[in-house]
Amino acid sequence: MKKSGFMKDAFTLFMITLISGVLLGAVYQITAEPIAIAMEKAKQEAYKKVFADAESFKENESETAAIEQANTELANKGFGKVLINEVVDAVDASGNVVGSVVTSTSKDGYGGDVKISVGITKDGTVNSIAFLTLAETPGLGMRAKEPKFNQQYNGKKVDAF
Repeated sequence: MKKSGFMKDAFTLFMITLISGVLLGAVYQITAEPIAIAMEKAKQEAYKKVFADAESFKENESETAAIEQANTELANKGFGKVLINEVVDAVDASGNVVGSVVTSTSKDGYGGDVKISVGITKDGTVNSIAFLTLAETPGLGMRAKEPKFNQQYNGKKVDAF
């Protein structure tokens, strides 16, 4: 094989890779904002599902340190790769906090991360749950999206979460 043929092939491959990388970067820049907007909309819909009587949801800044501590404790309890992402307050029309929405992620899902939001009233009762991301085995794991599965948690009360 000629040396010039090898260099020509390497240059052609380099150009194809360079053009593909630039195009991929451009597509990412174009789609990043619409994807973020769609994800925020899905999150707000999940919040509304777990607290239908809430008018709005606001970030609970005092929970930031508690989230880090809870994630450390979760890692030591043997629950797998589970972490709490955020806690927001559910606020009714009169401005009163009626509960919290806890969003959590499990990295142990079969088809990827499982992200769930749980509405918890002020007295510790589970109001409802909603999945943000779920890509499990069809016929088994995906049954978690069915109302029968979700509704089994409604109204459950525990001493501590």
